[in-house]
Amino acid sequence: MLFSMSRDALRRSRSGFALALVLLLGAACGSRERREEALEREIAERRAKVEAEIARLGPDHPWAGKYYGGDLLGFNTALLVAPDSGCLALQFGCVGTYGSNWGKVRAEGARLTLLFERSPADDEFWSFDTEYEVVGTGADRVLKPRRSRELLRLER
Repeated sequence: MLFSMSRDALRRSRSGFALALVLLLGAACGSRERREEALEREIAERRAKVEAEIARLGPDHPWAGKYYGGDLLGFNTALLVAPDSGCLALQFGCVGTYGSNWGKVRAEGARLTLLFERSPADDEFWSFDTEYEVVGTGADRVLKPRRSRELLRLER
């Protein structure tokens, strides 16, 4: 027959295929781990930059700060905002960080618009509100998202 293979040749081709599959999957896993490590470094660098500016501005700034919402267990949102270093948005819970984004902040009175650098497609599952209203003053202020009901409270 034209397309017949011996059993030995068939075994060798299956072994070669299995080896290629294992190598391919290993490379994909390694690539994902490298992307995740790079993302964690990026988040840490941006967090340090925004937190330093928030500390420099002090508690009297009308909107700069670290804001949180959620149950502090399964699903939470953190939003760090500052005029020059921008914003860092994180969604996290008991199993780690679920989503992240960062960018610039445009302030117009009590309204903040977040201009994120990453598109929603860059983050597989999560997206963030981009418009907030600053409600209250001083340590009692909150950020009210335009599209959702969850208020983000200023960390004290």
